[in-house]
Amino acid sequence: MYLFGFTGYILMPATGPYIAYPEIFPYPPQGGPMTDLMVELVARGSSMMDVFPSLHCGITLYIFGFYLLFNYRKATLALLPLLLGIILVTLYLRYHYGIDLIAGMILALCILAYLH
Repeated sequence: MYLFGFTGYILMPATGPYIAYPEIFPYPPQGGPMTDLMVELVARGSSMMDVFPSLHCGITLYIFGFYLLFNYRKATLALLPLLLGIILVTLYLRYHYGIDLIAGMILALCILAYLH
């Protein structure tokens, strides 16, 4: 997952919508303490060129799929809110475009299919 993700970052360096289109996507978005915390964490750890594909989405979906394939039903159910939350928050905080999420999902599904 990381090999393909970082290859995408190198071959197609891009910035998220909040940097590329500040007039359309005001940043940081309105929110509360959690939004402020996430904005601060990303500011400290981002390379600013890590958009396509979304490894946030891909890795989370891969872990979810792994547990699903190997019948860890309780863990799968426990991870579902986290999966949905990570996908939604990357869009809400304007770190990824929709196509980045789709590419991350496709990457995760391809790796799961290959390993299964």
